[in-house]
Amino acid sequence: MIVNKNDIIEAKLSEFDFTDSIITKIYFEANLTDLVIEVDYFWTELEKGERIEFKFCNCLNFNYDMPKNLYELNNGELNWSQFTIQKIEFENSEFPKLDIYTYNYMKPLVSVQFADFTFSRKE
Repeated sequence: MIVNKNDIIEAKLSEFDFTDSIITKIYFEANLTDLVIEVDYFWTELEKGERIEFKFCNCLNFNYDMPKNLYELNNGELNWSQFTIQKIEFENSEFPKLDIYTYNYMKPLVSVQFADFTFSRKE
């Protein structure tokens, strides 16, 4: 049986409930094509918390969308609730796409289209 790498990604993502987990970092690696998103995973069984790192290799498209009025609502201060994950959607295609929704169920905070993906857990 041949297994599609996108099916593996989809299966890995479905193992976790990311609801109420918080995005703590978003950055590009030094090569400027690999995007990393770190998440403070809420539903961990560990006492001191767990970080999950999504690494999107060879990004083709990246969109970060936080409206100015949402930023101004907090007087320019960081508000973790704006980065609390509500849902994640995965589009299985030749170049898969992942959307992460936080403050708005209809519009993703982060949308990434990529060639490859790695997923790691860290204490």
